[in-house]
Amino acid sequence: MKTRTIGLLTLSLVVLGTVYYFDYRSLVRREAAQVERGRVCALDREEIDRIELRNPSGQFVLEKRSGEWWIARPRQLRADSTVVQGKILDALAQANKFSPFESRQSRLPDYGLDPASSVEIRVSSSDSERAPVRLRLGRTTAIQGECYLLDTAEPLVVYVTSASLRESLDLSLLALRDKAVLPVPAERVGGLRVETLREETPSALGATTTTLSVPRLVARRDASGSWWIADRPLADSAPLGPESGFIRGDDREMDTLLSALLTMEALDTTTSRGLAPTPALDTEIMRAVLEYPASPDDEHPTTFTVRKSVVFGLGPDGDARNLRAAVEDSDLVYEAERAMVSRLLGPLSSFRDRRILRIAIQDAAYMQIQVRNSAFAFERGADDVWRFADDPNAPVNQLKANAYLSVCLGLRVDSFDLGADPPSAKEIGLEPPEFSLMVRSRDGSVRERFEIGSRSARNASQVYARRIRPDEKGAPAIFLLALPESYNLALHKTRRFFTVKPLLEFDPERLDRIQLILRPENEEPSTLTLVRRGAGEEATWTGAIADRPAKSMPTPLADLLLSVLQEMEFQVELETDTANFGIVKIYGLDRPYLTLRILDAAGNELASLDLGRLAPELSEKQASLPESERSILVKTGRNVYRYVVMNQLSALDRALTAVAARAQ
Repeated sequence: MKTRTIGLLTLSLVVLGTVYYFDYRSLVRREAAQVERGRVCALDREEIDRIELRNPSGQFVLEKRSGEWWIARPRQLRADSTVVQGKILDALAQANKFSPFESRQSRLPDYGLDPASSVEIRVSSSDSERAPVRLRLGRTTAIQGECYLLDTAEPLVVYVTSASLRESLDLSLLALRDKAVLPVPAERVGGLRVETLREETPSALGATTTTLSVPRLVARRDASGSWWIADRPLADSAPLGPESGFIRGDDREMDTLLSALLTMEALDTTTSRGLAPTPALDTEIMRAVLEYPASPDDEHPTTFTVRKSVVFGLGPDGDARNLRAAVEDSDLVYEAERAMVSRLLGPLSSFRDRRILRIAIQDAAYMQIQVRNSAFAFERGADDVWRFADDPNAPVNQLKANAYLSVCLGLRVDSFDLGADPPSAKEIGLEPPEFSLMVRSRDGSVRERFEIGSRSARNASQVYARRIRPDEKGAPAIFLLALPESYNLALHKTRRFFTVKPLLEFDPERLDRIQLILRPENEEPSTLTLVRRGAGEEATWTGAIADRPAKSMPTPLADLLLSVLQEMEFQVELETDTANFGIVKIYGLDRPYLTLRILDAAGNELASLDLGRLAPELSEKQASLPESERSILVKTGRNVYRYVVMNQLSALDRALTAVAARAQ
């Protein structure tokens, strides 16, 4: 090809590329402009700082001041930012207008776009050069989910938009205003005082004595976020501890109660003009005083200087089923749930710390179990692996250790009431204890122990117990713990329970092949052979059924089967003698359903497993048990029979099924 021809082709490509580039840029600009024209609101939501809204509930003006939304008219009120941003501004930003058609002013009422029928909104920005956007939303069209729209900048053009936009703007003053009980979230509240405002006590002469302001609960939160409670007024300077009259509160109970109190639903008792509400409460029965820090920038407050009262009582109808709440310096009236009020009026013991152990499962790094005179301990390292404290090389069943700790951390005190004449610790089997568990956190800040004694004579499902904590002075509190016999057995575990007991012991590095012989009932046996070549990440697997050609086996699938075999454990080891031969026969080991053999390269057997078929009556009995309690007899080697958990066999069955399907 001549040099001149190459030059012309190159020039042509450059010209075509330039034309395409500018044509593409022009197309992008046209599409962007079309999208912009299709938007209902041309102003970006971030720059809008004034909203004027008119709907059937009234006329409202909202203004953004120092980053926060306020209602300027009909009354100066803090706005609910989630409603303004999450409803109004989101709806405007997401709405599009389409299907324009021309209309006369006289026809606008036909579309519900006249001032009397429409919902109107005007949004503007003091920092933008763009003109304010003023929209009217009319009635719905013949197509469900759509309504008519008029942009006053185009007074003779009617559009169609999503009806959800009108629904998002049809808001009352109550919906627009901030309805929070407090201007701070629940986690910022550091104090709660509950007192009854009226308590009538009948006397022997028939008269009644009325008592006002009777304290029932005083609660404070320390710097770590934990609650302390008392049943009488204490000085603000009183330290949080038993020496000053405080006892540990139940953090979960207190936080749940506080959340319910701060999320009460506000009732609409105002008119569309924002007039004063109707009388809030007819009969006042209780007051809750909430304390929180004055500075919103104080991340970890220890002093709570702002106090706000919430008064509970009956509404103006006097119906005891309708409880109301009124907040100090607020004209809002809230609906108070009876369950929450009952909890606030309940005994102090209902807020008392009922946790047996105050530690999160992920923070526990040491666990010591003592059953009678036998004790052993675990330690958990930075790798989150539990090891026996006296023998770090002995494998620990991680699933069982974590499940056991989770059970213990879930225990709660059933009752602190031991009767008028409480027994001594020795009388109820706590000196010495029948069982004890001690846990310690990683940093050593938590070191707690609880002990279990004998069963209660009044209730056989309860046991006497006590918890021992270094930060609590005096004698450890004794309480009753709901612990059925089956639960009790779940705690009384020996070291052997946590020791890994592999069903198949073999060196995976020596493994060359896995042979599976399946003997279905009334069918000929079939053999599946898996062969491994190589080791580590370079290993490859093939699988063959009987004499069929071998097929490549995905390494992850073969590795899954191998890991299942290594993780299977037995529960009880049985000796094979004449006494248990009948048991072996019932479990079908005289005619194995499945035989599994693990071989090395020379054909030597590294491990083997025979799985029988249960007798029909035994199979039905096993099926009625929870999966965690089902077991079956398995033969490994010549003379040892072991029980294994059924869910482990289920995992083996799933892995074998997947492997066999691949080898077909």
